[in-house]
Amino acid sequence: MVFLTAFFLHWGLKNFMHSWLGEQATALGALVFYQFPWVAGIQFLIFLAGLQGIDTSIYEATKIDGIGPVSRIFYIDIPLLTGQFRYLIITTIISTFQTFEHVLIMTNGGPGDSTIVPALHMYNETFSYYNMGYACAMGTVLFLITLGITAFNMKYIKGAENHRGGMTCKKTYDWFGYTVLYCLYFFLRFIHCL
Repeated sequence: MVFLTAFFLHWGLKNFMHSWLGEQATALGALVFYQFPWVAGIQFLIFLAGLQGIDTSIYEATKIDGIGPVSRIFYIDIPLLTGQFRYLIITTIISTFQTFEHVLIMTNGGPGDSTIVPALHMYNETFSYYNMGYACAMGTVLFLITLGITAFNMKYIKGAENHRGGMTCKKTYDWFGYTVLYCLYFFLRFIHCL
C-alpha cells in the first residue's frame, strides 16, 4: 500500500491517496492487490510441466494438418492440461478456505467486518471467544463445501485420462465442462487473493 501512495504522490494524483486498508470500500481490494503477484508461481510450474509432458508427435501432426496456434491451444493444449486444471482447482479450493494470515496481520477483519474470511472467523471464534463447538461446526461445514466442490470437479470435469502414446482413445472433452472448469479456476484464484 506504501507503493500505491508513493506512486500517486510521485505522479501528482493526491486525490487517490488515502488509507487503503482503513476504509471499508477499499480494504478488500487492497488485500487482493497485496496478494496478487504471489499467487501463480506453483501453478505456472504445474502448467509448464504439463505442456512439456505433451508428446511432440501431437504437435507435429497439428503442423501437418495445418492447425494454427490459436486452434492448437484450444483443441490440443487445453484438453490435455485438464488434469492439471482439476488438480489446481482442488488445491486452490483448499488453500482459499485456509487463508487467513494475511487478513489477520493486515486488518484483523476490519474495518468493521469488511475483510472477514471464513478461516479468520473460525480463528476468532476459537481463540478470542472460546466458542470451540461453533468453530468446529464451521470447520466441518467448510470441509463439506470443499468435498462437494471437489466431487463436482471430479465427476463433471472430464479430461485426458485416456491419453495413451500421443493418441486419445476416447473423446471425453465437453465444452460445458471446460467452461465450468475455467470459470471455477479463475474465480477461485480471485477468491484466494482475498
